[in-house]
Amino acid sequence: MKGRFCRACGNRINNEVGDEVMLHDYMPKNETLLGSEYDSTISLIHSEAKLLSFDNRLFVGLEWLMTEKLTITSSLNLMQCFTDDTCYVFPEPRLSAKYAVNEKFNIEASYDRATQNGHLLSNSSNSSFPANTWLPSTKQIAPQICNQIYVGISWDNDKSGLGVNSGVYYKS
Repeated sequence: MKGRFCRACGNRINNEVGDEVMLHDYMPKNETLLGSEYDSTISLIHSEAKLLSFDNRLFVGLEWLMTEKLTITSSLNLMQCFTDDTCYVFPEPRLSAKYAVNEKFNIEASYDRATQNGHLLSNSSNSSFPANTWLPSTKQIAPQICNQIYVGISWDNDKSGLGVNSGVYYKS
């Protein structure tokens, strides 16, 4: 479920505020891995019970047309994850800039942080364990956090509707 409110503040600034709510229903298999070095993690999937996870993302964003050629976009997401008796709260800042060299050619740069609350456990080498099992973040499995920096260029052809993008990024 999503809710979003957008507002234009003059002709150079737009802002938006919203909320996104997700309920995940995990049903891990009742499988065992004998002699595993991952017993504390695998013990999470030893029951037939459902695991519920509730994610809430609050966000506020601002787009600012600084000049006719430069647009700055910033936002802050507040990610909340609730599973059983565990609660995680993480800020997710985002910042991007787009410079229009001309009507068709742009230079772009951005930074963003994201949080992943669902985790895929894969094991194709052991037949007694399911190949893919999804689990929510818990006390034993914390959410993953990713930071990404991007720099790129884009070219758009208004007549054909086609464009070309190229860029490099660093992700940690």
